[in-house]
Amino acid sequence: MPKFIDQCNHGIDNFIGTIHVTEKDHKTGELKQVPYDVHIFEDAIFGTEVCIRFGNEPDEYLSPGQITNLTGRNMPVYEKAWRLIQAKGRLIYQRKEDAPKSIDCDLCENAIIGNNAACENCNGENYK
Repeated sequence: MPKFIDQCNHGIDNFIGTIHVTEKDHKTGELKQVPYDVHIFEDAIFGTEVCIRFGNEPDEYLSPGQITNLTGRNMPVYEKAWRLIQAKGRLIYQRKEDAPKSIDCDLCENAIIGNNAACENCNGENYK
């Protein structure tokens, strides 16, 4: 059961679990275990997203966005939430039917069409 009130109304079926993160108390400087409730929910536009609650007030939550946004950040709460999600379920790849037909080259921002790894503008120097 969640530790905090589900102010976002994600529902008990979307509750993954509670994690505890060691954090420094701002007033005393002492280390303490802080609980966070992790919820996963489906957004009509962005897909599977994460909500991390740390209190009962409506604004006491973190909203990192999609599950993959938890990775690559140096935040212990995100790292622990990622590990909990991996332990309790599995992530799958699902091709979008409306996936873009082109992407922008990271180097020159010129459009790359289809599966071509090199754009005509920079000769794919960014894709070595």
